Amino acid sequence: WAYRNEWIQATPMARIDRIEIIRGPASSLYGNNAFLGVVNVVTLEAGESGGRELRAGVSGGSGGLADLWASLRLPVGSWRISLDAGGFRRQGTSTRFPELSPELLPAELDRESREHAYLFMQGEGWSLSSFLMNRVQRLPHAPFQAEIGSPETHYRNRLAFGEFRAEPKWGEIKGLVRVFWDWNLFDDRYHYDGVRSPDPEGIYTDRDLDRSLGGELQARAPLGEDWTLIGGLEHFRHRGTRRCGSGRPRRRS
Repeated sequence: WAYRNEWIQATPMARIDRIEIIRGPASSLYGNNAFLGVVNVVTLEAGESGGRELRAGVSGGSGGLADLWASLRLPVGSWRISLDAGGFRRQGTSTRFPELSPELLPAELDRESREHAYLFMQGEGWSLSSFLMNRVQRLPHAPFQAEIGSPETHYRNRLAFGEFRAEPKWGEIKGLVRVFWDWNLFDDRYHYDGVRSPDPEGIYTDRDLDRSLGGELQARAPLGEDWTLIGGLEHFRHRGTRRCGSGRPRRRS
């Protein structure tokens, strides 16, 4: 679940039931990305506590740190629905780079923010999950020889994914039908003053878009008490484009 890393970071600890770790290759069960191990974050879902439940939390700290989240779990008949939303703000700290500029850079140039939402629905033998995230980080250290102290220099990451899973049964044979998609947009913005870099003065941008769509079919049949026969098929399609400055986007893969 490498593409869910941002979701794991945004999930509040009160939302997590347990974390399971499987060490070693497990691709036959968990897909072609599980060649070193699997980390499974099991969240609390609707219906497990016996009824409707609303949780919320807020925390803060130094540097203008503020974190707010809310979680709603709602059983509807045989369905279980969970909805999570939250936001994160960090004002940052004042910084100084004596080798580049004698001025003390204000804290707002180190500001960071993130918003996210998560939806989970589950019925008899099926589940649907989706996640949205937007994160913006300002860059006071001005990487790539950009102008020091410019409020224009920052990067932003927007992420969305979804997964539909069904687990039918035919007697002792257990099946799996899974469809998943992933959308990831990363863009950054750098202000060049023509002093630190030989590039001409102006605003330069990068835009990197990744889109993925895949599906999986799997069947597991017991062979006696000690053996299980597993067969499956997985197809994954990835497409990315990148735009630098004012150039045209080009297909990356």
